[in-house]
Amino acid sequence: MNDDTTQNPVEEKNRTAKRRLRRHQCPECTGAIKLRVPPESVYVCCDRCRAIIDVTENPLRVVSKIATHSAFVPRPRLGASGILKGVAWLVVGYLRCRENSDHDAGWNEYLLYNEQEGFRFLIEVAGHWSLVEEVALDLFAVRHESTVTVDKTKFTRVATTDYEITDVRGEFNWRVPIGKPQSTSDFAHPPYFLSVDDEDEASGVVTRGEYLPAGDVAKAFGLSNREMPYRSGVAPHQPSPVPSVFKLTGIAVVAVTVAMMIHALCALASPVRQLCHLPVTVNVADKERTYISQPFEVRGTTPVHLITTADLSNDWAELGISLRNERDQREYRVVQTLEYYSGTEDGEFWAEGDRKADTWISALPPGTYRILIDTDSSTFDRQAPVNWDFRLTSGGVNGSNLGLTVLALLIVPIFGLILHFYHESRRHQGFS
Repeated sequence: MNDDTTQNPVEEKNRTAKRRLRRHQCPECTGAIKLRVPPESVYVCCDRCRAIIDVTENPLRVVSKIATHSAFVPRPRLGASGILKGVAWLVVGYLRCRENSDHDAGWNEYLLYNEQEGFRFLIEVAGHWSLVEEVALDLFAVRHESTVTVDKTKFTRVATTDYEITDVRGEFNWRVPIGKPQSTSDFAHPPYFLSVDDEDEASGVVTRGEYLPAGDVAKAFGLSNREMPYRSGVAPHQPSPVPSVFKLTGIAVVAVTVAMMIHALCALASPVRQLCHLPVTVNVADKERTYISQPFEVRGTTPVHLITTADLSNDWAELGISLRNERDQREYRVVQTLEYYSGTEDGEFWAEGDRKADTWISALPPGTYRILIDTDSSTFDRQAPVNWDFRLTSGGVNGSNLGLTVLALLIVPIFGLILHFYHESRRHQGFS
């Protein structure tokens, strides 16, 4: 609740401003006019007849009147209180700015007040929110430049918009130029933006804003999802959803480099040692035979690497290979498939597949082993023999482990980069 009697931190911080609420009578319709910050107020809109009244004059004077009554209900409502960026704000005014080029396009501005901080604007465009303040910068002369630099930060011009104020509610600390054609030039450096509004032909008002997540606004003023406007597109100053993606990528690159160095050091510290070499020629008559190697010793639990080659040509072959422990007869089985096809098409040579296969067994226990091999190949159907070469080595490092490590280190940065560049592409498409 945001009534005057609610006891909460937000209301406490704005208590003084609310106690000073002063009532006047509209000179147009005699309706009651509420001033929430009477010492600061210049223009106020009568809720009843929509007359715009200058409250600095005595007697009060009607300066204009809103021609049409909009059914739009400001959210947050006038008189609501909320904490943004650690400051308690009171909503005292509302403006609707309409683009001249598209009468359906525009934005909403809420005038906020805090006794110590003064006035700020809470601006909503297509569901995107910004907290905005007026700043003492002379940028009028460069408002049409492609970039402006302020405090060593480069802002890029994103739009120049002609507009006019078509609706006002509440009170304001300046004379609002209702219905007067105006122009604003916007520059962005996410999450910030600068706007240069043409005040006349020689000067302009500069405001600086910071992007606010819609959830922060809803939480501050107690608005439900249904009350919040629908957000579309990507705002020019909306920060990337992965703001640290480039830093994360740099860390990942360093981590990959370290992983590669560790991989190289492990390879140096664990030299390759051949355990068994078995060349075999398989004839058609022996295709059902199981080939068995001489026994060999494995010293200590170690990874072993089985490399197989075959003289295939437009053929395939499949091997069932077992490493059998001579003491307990336990077998470690692997299946290797090789295929190699090649030819010439339109005068160009092509090839696919590989005559070589390799398999790692990550931890083979110590003991005396033999290799047992069963073979099958399409060459047997053509009564042709197949020459095989089997080599089993210990030591070394598994290159696929390095590949998996690199992939694991890079997958998050790669996903972040994709999301970041998708976000940026939508930013440049504009929003409405």
